[in-house]
Amino acid sequence: AGSALESCGMCAGATIVGIFVMSWAYLDPTEMALSYNFVWKNVDEQIVVQPGLKFVGPWNTLVRYPKTIQTMSYDNRHRDLLDGRTRDGLPLILGLSFQYRLLADGSSLYNLYRSFENEVGDYIRVYQLVGMHIITELATNF
Repeated sequence: AGSALESCGMCAGATIVGIFVMSWAYLDPTEMALSYNFVWKNVDEQIVVQPGLKFVGPWNTLVRYPKTIQTMSYDNRHRDLLDGRTRDGLPLILGLSFQYRLLADGSSLYNLYRSFENEVGDYIRVYQLVGMHIITELATNF
């Protein structure tokens, strides 16, 4: 009975240590994040911006976003040149790049997550589609 109790205690201790070790996450200086809980499937509204090792708690992880300026390109390399028409109906093929930066103020990042993220990084595809629409719409003015 003593050895069974001892092995059960060791198993419980190992479980507790494993949960504690998995409760930490590292955030790079070029990243910001939102805390995501796997059990309750919710995201904390507070943005984590300070880099370093963070205690996020058991069953939590960080959903990471870049703090730096990002570049979106529509070019032949990616086979996504923009196809449009001028005001006169002439064909127009555009290759261009633009830059954007995600805001870390207030609830901007949280709203981005709630509006567009089913999987991490889904917002990038939304930005690509919105960029295509706006640019081709503006091209019709010329």
